[in-house]
Amino acid sequence: MENKMSFLTAILLFGMCVIPTIFEIFDGSVKSNKAMNVATELNQMLSAEGGITPRVDTVLRNLESRGYEVELQTESGDIPTGIQPAGTTIKYHVDLDGYGTNGDVTVNKRK
Repeated sequence: MENKMSFLTAILLFGMCVIPTIFEIFDGSVKSNKAMNVATELNQMLSAEGGITPRVDTVLRNLESRGYEVELQTESGDIPTGIQPAGTTIKYHVDLDGYGTNGDVTVNKRK
C-alpha cells in the first residue's frame, strides 16, 4: 500500500511541476514564432508599399487590436507617415506579450 501511495505522490508531483513548465515553454515558443512571422510580413509590406499607405495603416490597426504592439520610426527617430522616399530606412519593433523582435527595412519603391 505504501508503494502505491509513493507512486501516486510521485506522479502527482510530476504533473504539478513538469507539465505546466512544458506548456509554458510551448506557449512562449508559439508567441515568439507569431511575433517573428508578423515582423517578416511587415518587412515585406513596408518594402512593397513604400511606406505607410492606407493598406499598411489598416494592417497595423488590425495587429494592435489582436494584442500586437508595433512601433515604427525612421533613422532620425521620427514616426513615419505616408509614402517615404526611396532609400529611407524604417525601423520596426513587433511585440506580443513580452516576446518581440526588431528589424529594419529600406524603402525601394518609388512613386
